[in-house]
Amino acid sequence: MEGLFAQMNTLRAGFMPVALRVSRLFFVLMDLVQVDPMYQYSLEFFRAIYRVTIKNADKEDPPLK
Repeated sequence: MEGLFAQMNTLRAGFMPVALRVSRLFFVLMDLVQVDPMYQYSLEFFRAIYRVTIKNADKEDPPLK
């Protein structure tokens, strides 16, 4: 059972950089509305940016260990 928890924690830790980047991206896009209302983005726009970011992450970042 402890081995399973250790594997889960290792896997979870591997996703932390992605989670941090995605949350920063989301809040930056949402805060742009404060700059000018023309910067309001739809959920679909955010999802498209998210997909492109994930697709490009494999090319830019080293693989998780």
